[in-house]
Amino acid sequence: MNLYAYFFISCLAAAALFLLGDEWNWSYPFLLRNYFMDVLCMPIVFGIIHYSLRLIKPHFKLTLSMMIVLTLMYVIYFEVILPPLSPRYTFDGWDIVAYILGASISFIVQRYTFLNKKTVL
Repeated sequence: MNLYAYFFISCLAAAALFLLGDEWNWSYPFLLRNYFMDVLCMPIVFGIIHYSLRLIKPHFKLTLSMMIVLTLMYVIYFEVILPPLSPRYTFDGWDIVAYILGASISFIVQRYTFLNKKTVL
């Protein structure tokens, strides 16, 4: 297994532990409570896409432009479209920062992992 696989599994495990703790009524600090899952969102989405498409095309990697477009789609959908439609969703600029942070970390880990591979990034 490579670093990107470990990173993806770690993000899934962190999200599962967070949700489990939430179910058990653990109290989290403000930043963790409000933004942790937003930071994990993009790495998990990228990992699912990455490994799903690798079943079809073994040397597939998400490019920077793909990651930017996917992150932008999530920002527009969850921070622009949904808040006026549902009281469950609210616009928060820090959520956008959290999505971008998660996407950036995911890109850096992928880039570092596949830097010496012969496939194009």
